[in-house]
Amino acid sequence: MIRAKLAGVLLIYAFVSAPHANAILVAYEGFDYSNSSTLVHNRAGGTGWAGGWADGDMDFNGNLSADDTSLTSPAFPFTPIGDRISAPGVGEANRLLGTTFDFTEDGNEFFGSLLMRKVADGGTSGDAVEFRLISNLTTTAALRLGIGSGETVFFDSGAEATTGSETLNVGDTQFFVFKAVSSADGDDQFFANVYTPGDTVPTTEPETWDVMLSEAVDHIYNGVRLHINSSVAGAEYDEIRIGDTWDDVTSSTSFLLGDFNLSGDIDTGDLDALVEGLFVGTSYQEGDLDQNGIVDLRDYNAFREIYLNAGFTLEAIQVPEPGALALLALGVGLAGFIRIRSGH
Repeated sequence: MIRAKLAGVLLIYAFVSAPHANAILVAYEGFDYSNSSTLVHNRAGGTGWAGGWADGDMDFNGNLSADDTSLTSPAFPFTPIGDRISAPGVGEANRLLGTTFDFTEDGNEFFGSLLMRKVADGGTSGDAVEFRLISNLTTTAALRLGIGSGETVFFDSGAEATTGSETLNVGDTQFFVFKAVSSADGDDQFFANVYTPGDTVPTTEPETWDVMLSEAVDHIYNGVRLHINSSVAGAEYDEIRIGDTWDDVTSSTSFLLGDFNLSGDIDTGDLDALVEGLFVGTSYQEGDLDQNGIVDLRDYNAFREIYLNAGFTLEAIQVPEPGALALLALGVGLAGFIRIRSGH
């Protein structure tokens, strides 16, 4: 039935497709994997990513906990799922996002959050546990956030760096929240907060942040990196979120990307909602994944990755060139498509 509906919408795609705004900037990784392996390399769960984790030198081999135990903190506003990254020492792993954050342009804004823990004090200047936003899987063009050698939050946007004033307890799980705003002509702005187990995360974006940086960069952030320096005696990561707003990354009521029927999981009902909404739906609940006001094949293909990661199968549909499809679409009335949709 789905194949029949998609065949119909392909015939009229040329008449309704148009350039769209950038997709919603959302990604999630809860490290919810089977316990059959502790390997990190090529694991591809979560949503909003372009491929799996890359650990070419395999120094994160064995670092996926595979014990169905997540990091957690009394300050953490979500219910964690799955496993966690539990690394005994030095290493790194990268993963490409399914979208980009272009800081050569004006007004791009995104938020992120994650749980991070320094297990023990390594005792040297190389004792930093880091999370990075990176460009093209390189480490040079990076926004760095983490727990420094002095046991305070550190923040580095490139040439500029700063540290927080509060000493963090080694062994505690810290909840980090960050924000970045681009400027085409002036300095880009970067903000970060850390919430210890005794803190309460505010329900709205705070007016002041623990650390802030102002620097003009020309990065196009399109990936993340978990980075553990040479003298770290153990580090853990979990529950990575990136979104458009403060609520996306801090509110327990924020939606799961692709959960169109709001069931709390990705399921067949979500696919049904998207297919029913193809080219007629205008809302998120009807399948508008990128929230640009129309449900189209871009939404379908973006949802397909989420659906596959949830354990289902779904064929890929290539988004056709409007010019190539227009000749085929001539002479095909919309009535047939309407009958296909209404008759299921």
